[in-house]
Amino acid sequence: MSQEENPRSLFFRARLGTLLAERGISQRQLAAATKLTPQSVSNYVRGTRSLPGAEELYALAKYFGVSMESLLGPNDAQQTAEDVKKVACMPPSKSALRRIAKQMERASEELKSQAKKLNELAD
Repeated sequence: MSQEENPRSLFFRARLGTLLAERGISQRQLAAATKLTPQSVSNYVRGTRSLPGAEELYALAKYFGVSMESLLGPNDAQQTAEDVKKVACMPPSKSALRRIAKQMERASEELKSQAKKLNELAD
């Protein structure tokens, strides 16, 4: 089963994203505090990496002050899928919106820079 089809992986991804947004923590801050690599944290958030191993899961649970089970969701796959839908439908927090806005601003600046370089090449 691919990660996209795995309800536990989807729940973990949604739960991790929610915890980061609720607490206003960056992926880099989380990585540094838990001794995970920034790439690992990014992969978990983007859903390109499967569930963490026991040590990583423990580090994440300890950092956020939650149980390891709460990061993975209920054992029942149907209940997990329903929980994912609930989390996905929650409105983003103000800190999450601010973080997204900053990311968009940086991307916009980078796109302007790239457009300028393309125009220079075209001249």
